[in-house]
Amino acid sequence: MPEKYPMERVESILSVYIASNNNQTQTARATGISQATLSNWVKSQHRDLYHEMQDAHDTEVELQIAAKLRQSALDAADVVGIGVTETRAQIESGEIKDVAKATRDMAWVVGNSVDKVMQLTGRAQKVVPGSGALEGMALVDALVTRGILKVTEPVDTTVVEALEEIEP
Repeated sequence: MPEKYPMERVESILSVYIASNNNQTQTARATGISQATLSNWVKSQHRDLYHEMQDAHDTEVELQIAAKLRQSALDAADVVGIGVTETRAQIESGEIKDVAKATRDMAWVVGNSVDKVMQLTGRAQKVVPGSGALEGMALVDALVTRGILKVTEPVDTTVVEALEEIEP
């Protein structure tokens, strides 16, 4: 007749089994239970309990991974912030000679960051009138006015006029 185990012991052994990534040999050595008994529990006798515990474990692992990834994203965002601040200071001091490239790079950082925020918050990600084209032109104008940027080719005024018609 098979040995009876108290439910607390069954749960404890199944926890060890799940924590071992479902390694029966490792669980048998750690708990003293036979692999045959453990296999019987998982496949039939305590199948529902095992699946319930496995699901709870998987959810906990996923939450831990998500928390670590969030922290990594926060750490990376801090570094990006430092880079943006330093780039701005270098543009203003005249250290950066290729301001257009630096501006393009910062525009990419802004666009990518906005896209990620939109994804995380579940908001729509489509380009609509008022999405910043005129603000970009205003930035270029400000850089030209301050002598930081020099426009060597004439600006196509039809593009600017079209943007003004689209954006309020």
